[in-house]
Amino acid sequence: MTDWGGCIIQVKKRLKTDDGMVRNFLVAAMATSQGMRLAIVVDHDVDIYNMDEIIWCLTTRVNPRTDILNPVPGGAGQTFIPEERLTAGDRQWTAMNTRFEGGMAIDATVPFGYEQDFQRPVYPIRRVGLEKFFSTEQIAKGKSLMRGWAEALSRSGR
Repeated sequence: MTDWGGCIIQVKKRLKTDDGMVRNFLVAAMATSQGMRLAIVVDHDVDIYNMDEIIWCLTTRVNPRTDILNPVPGGAGQTFIPEERLTAGDRQWTAMNTRFEGGMAIDATVPFGYEQDFQRPVYPIRRVGLEKFFSTEQIAKGKSLMRGWAEALSRSGR
């Protein structure tokens, strides 16, 4: 995401009330940028720099009915994303007379108290010695072919 178009926020919940604070963070992030289109909050166990993990959170931790918000519709807009497209003869298309149609704020965190239900599977990467079964060259070749999720699993086991 570009610097103005979106953000990913990482949180560590400690209390039940933190579920509500996540929503506050999302709305505040959307409200502070005239053009932000997407804000996502994830838990502390997620690598926010890895889009495979972000997509994994979106598919496993988001309830579409309650976790996708559209805050601040009708707020001040940017000229490149107005609420209504202006036609010839209408008022001048500037930031002063455009309205922001809002963006999408997504809570991709685990509900507090349900962490055990959302635990990631752990693969025993430290317990299995690949050297017992493969040569150094074969291991290097296998690692060079890894992309995305497989690469993340090979580093952390989750």
